[in-house]
Amino acid sequence: MKKDSKMPWLKIILWGTIGIHFILIFLSILEVAVYSLLINPGKEESLYNQHAQTTAPYVSIIFGIIIFYFVAKSISKNKSQIWKKIGIWLALVYIITDLGILIYSNVNWSEMYLVVILSAVTKSISSYLGAMSSGKKDIRNLKA
Repeated sequence: MKKDSKMPWLKIILWGTIGIHFILIFLSILEVAVYSLLINPGKEESLYNQHAQTTAPYVSIIFGIIIFYFVAKSISKNKSQIWKKIGIWLALVYIITDLGILIYSNVNWSEMYLVVILSAVTKSISSYLGAMSSGKKDIRNLKA
């Protein structure tokens, strides 16, 4: 088995279960901090809690697209034979972990199912495209 074809499971699992979640949670907290300190300061804490619940899924989708692209691209570097698998597995590990977190936190699925689906689809596409951008580049370099 060539080194190029060995699946980087540790990277996929760590990024998919911890790394990306941590970054997206941090960005959601940062967004609420900016909102509460600069945009709408001096209000009741309940307003900021409601704002966080409303905006967090969208912060996760928007920044998740960017983060998944670059994480998948990085993991897929020098993996021209398995970039498709990396792109798919990174998204799957994240989605499974995310669903577990959502189930554990008792979300109202009737309000969230469209956001959850949109999040999963956009992150999956971004992960695949990021892996493709690195993996296909490696194939072109090998042919040259």
